[in-house]
Amino acid sequence: MVFEEIVEGGLTRFAALFHSENPEIVGPIRSVRTSDFDLLRNLNQPLFANSGGNEAVLGLLKEIDFVDVSSNAAYDAYFRLDERPSPHNFVTNAVSLREVGSERGSGGTPPVLLQRESDDSNSVDPGSLVNGIDLDFGATQVSYRWNQGLSGWLRTQNGTPHVDAAGIAVAPEIVIVQTISYRRSAADGRSPEAVLVGSGEALFLFEGRVMEGSWERDSAQDLTQYLDRQGKTIQFPPGNTWIALTRVGQVQIIER
Repeated sequence: MVFEEIVEGGLTRFAALFHSENPEIVGPIRSVRTSDFDLLRNLNQPLFANSGGNEAVLGLLKEIDFVDVSSNAAYDAYFRLDERPSPHNFVTNAVSLREVGSERGSGGTPPVLLQRESDDSNSVDPGSLVNGIDLDFGATQVSYRWNQGLSGWLRTQNGTPHVDAAGIAVAPEIVIVQTISYRRSAADGRSPEAVLVGSGEALFLFEGRVMEGSWERDSAQDLTQYLDRQGKTIQFPPGNTWIALTRVGQVQIIER
């Protein structure tokens, strides 16, 4: 699962969550933002990899219950790629992080973040067939387009197809657009901070369709609930999931 959150200047960063996969290369690893805090609070003591942060952010981070596998705590688990410029070349290995995490207490049992379809799932609004969506984060323009051959949503950023380190197109099966607000970070007045507790509108894209609905989260310790227009919990098909944390007015549906 990947969260895309807004940082300074209308740029975005990814917060990636790995449950059962262990990629050989994970990165680029960047610094902590206070937007990350409420992504961590409901994960039951996750392993948290990062490249550090400013003094104020790291001070507030101490209030979060997690296993520290940052470069400050486990520098030997990180390395740099010669073919990339700094700071975009600082990466790690998931197996190494899990080994460090095991030495530090392993963390808790991961929660179930999304309800998945089952044979006895209640039927919900199937949504409408669409070509995709456009997201305007400011300095970052993102598009997702349905690709039947890949059974996923091809992602482009600022007009360039998004590929991973192996050159494979990024095409998640599920895209969630979670409309939130941002406030000024208490640790850095230049940084926006995602408000992830509360409620708001949401779009759910899977199987070539878009469904309108909402999200709710009563407290930072609670899981986010994704609901259809009738207030029923969305039951998602299996697949990789990307969640875009957008402001109001930053999304456009591209009709068929």
